[in-house]
Amino acid sequence: MNSLQQRNIAVLFEILSKHKNENILFSTHGAALSSILNYFNPNFGYLDFVRIQNFTPYILKIDFNEQNKIIDQKELLIISK
Repeated sequence: MNSLQQRNIAVLFEILSKHKNENILFSTHGAALSSILNYFNPNFGYLDFVRIQNFTPYILKIDFNEQNKIIDQKELLIISK
């Protein structure tokens, strides 16, 4: 895990632990989001990162279980630049 990914995951887990069973909305840039998605899915790679860079906004809904694992992920809004 690189330092960007470590920082992003640490903050995400802190937010998830403070707000269990709540809906959370956060906004970030493509590199941070990509590092988070790659943490949970190592198959999320460079081509996926390049793909989402072409969208503004890119709205993604992610559901986590109690163990901070992704149980559902859906792209809700994708608008090309």
